[in-house]
Amino acid sequence: MSSSLVSVIIPVYNAERYLKECIISVINQTYKNLEVICIDDGSFDNSCAILDEFAKKDDRITVIHQKNGGVSSARNQGLKVFRGEYVAFLDSDDYLHCDYVEQLVNRAEKYNAEIVRCNAETDGVTLETVKKDFYLKADGDYLYNEQTFSPYVHHALYKRSLITEDGFVTFDESFGLGEDCYFNAVLTMKAQSFYYLAKTLYYKRDAVDSITKTANIKVYKSFIQSKIALIDYVKGLTMGKAYRLVLDRYLFALCDVCKKLKTVKTAESKEYLKHLKKSIRKNYKNVLSAGFGKKQKLKLIISGIL
Repeated sequence: MSSSLVSVIIPVYNAERYLKECIISVINQTYKNLEVICIDDGSFDNSCAILDEFAKKDDRITVIHQKNGGVSSARNQGLKVFRGEYVAFLDSDDYLHCDYVEQLVNRAEKYNAEIVRCNAETDGVTLETVKKDFYLKADGDYLYNEQTFSPYVHHALYKRSLITEDGFVTFDESFGLGEDCYFNAVLTMKAQSFYYLAKTLYYKRDAVDSITKTANIKVYKSFIQSKIALIDYVKGLTMGKAYRLVLDRYLFALCDVCKKLKTVKTAESKEYLKHLKKSIRKNYKNVLSAGFGKKQKLKLIISGIL
């Protein structure tokens, strides 16, 4: 078994309901050389006490307490101090299969992969239904494509050098939603090797009070801004497949936000919906000339954007 240190970064905010199960799933991993960094993001429930109690019993656990700054701020605090050769992110209401870390590290070292990803499950439903392992190498092109795309940073293992070298990569704290997708895209664009393990080893809870369920207009605006920022970032590197992918995902995001805005019967939501449509018509008609066909155009028509 590998002896590489693996850091697991866990942002925590009012997570007392599932926090114990989350932490236990980490400390009981078959892979023992772990550094568990828990960032208490200004919790006002019993999360702080739970974390401190675990830290007293297991010296692999470090607890950082900070004022509430959001999940990106909490993860960035973890990135400032992590020491591992690899790093993984775990949400505080989720939990891991007992050999999650061991299996991902084994693939990372066997194939010299800078990113290893596996399947994840939410309430019995698989998030990404990859049925067969695969390995990809850059070979002069970017690895960011349909096979490697994911809007999540959990159920993945990242090599330290991918984050720390050639520009330290952090989470953009200005994004209230979509920060995972941007962070993962930047790392995937940097990566030279990628391995996908077609096993479900990460278990996610679809919390009713998550930001994706309780989003307001401000969050939706931030989400769209994260997609635009990603388009600009990728465009600065390539106009190839990766660029067409982020444009396509942008269309998905627009359709989703427009659909949700139509159910929010407020003057602000109606105004922002009109703004979105106007902005798209004015600035993104080039989307349809970037290699897209009738399917993508139909998405915009159905959503009332075109």
